[in-house]
Amino acid sequence: MDEKIHISEHLKLTLFEPTDKPNLVRYLNEPVLYRNTLRIPSPYTEADADQWINNMRETREKQEFISNWAIRHTETRPALVRIEAKVHSYNPASERVLKKAGFEREGFARKHTIKNGELIDVILMARIRE
Repeated sequence: MDEKIHISEHLKLTLFEPTDKPNLVRYLNEPVLYRNTLRIPSPYTEADADQWINNMRETREKQEFISNWAIRHTETRPALVRIEAKVHSYNPASERVLKKAGFEREGFARKHTIKNGELIDVILMARIRE
C-alpha cells in the first residue's frame, strides 16, 4: 500500500507519526475547532494524541486502509483525484475557506451528525482533480 499521496509540487499526504503529537495537541485544542468537529475531545491531551496515532496505525495494519492523512511539504506530483470535506451548516467561514482552496459545494445533508446531543446539518464540499 502506498503510504504517501503527492498533491502538488510542494504538498503530499502521509501517515500520521508519533512526531506529530505536539502539533496535534497544539492545534486540536482550539475552541473553534472543537465546536466544529464531532469527535475531538476538549481539552485534547498528549494521551489523546498517542491513542489516536496508535488507532490509525492499528487500523492501517489490520484493514490495510488509511482514512486520515497528514499534510506535508514535498517536491512531487499527485495521484489523488478527489478530496472531500463536510462542513457544519452553521459554519460559513469554513465553507468560504474551502471555496477559496478550490472546493465546490456538492450537497447538503440534513440532520447528518450529532454533536453534543444535537442533530446538525452538513454541507458536502469536494475538490476534483481533472
